[in-house]
Amino acid sequence: MIRAVIDTNVLVSAARTPNGNPAKIVEMVRSMGKIQIYYSMDIVTEYRNVLSRPKFDFSTDIQSRIIDAIVCAGILISPSASTIQLPDEDFVKTPSQFLNMLESYETAQ
Repeated sequence: MIRAVIDTNVLVSAARTPNGNPAKIVEMVRSMGKIQIYYSMDIVTEYRNVLSRPKFDFSTDIQSRIIDAIVCAGILISPSASTIQLPDEDFVKTPSQFLNMLESYETAQ
């Protein structure tokens, strides 16, 4: 299983483009159990603040469904500060890259 923290921009893109790659990621979180999501209360607060911005004009139903998908499928963590520097090149940068990684992972299983 792939472990991930979903960036707020992915959620915004999923809500704006229901047939795009970000929406596919959210759907995988909700229905397939292929991705283990981790979140903190700070992340949920950020999700709520960004999704409720007037410029996006997302209904409260859309906002709730997206956040509920993360909270129901995810694991709540309480992160602590770290001084470990992680290399950027090993991290997924786009939803498309994430879906490709997931496909490669499934093929290897």
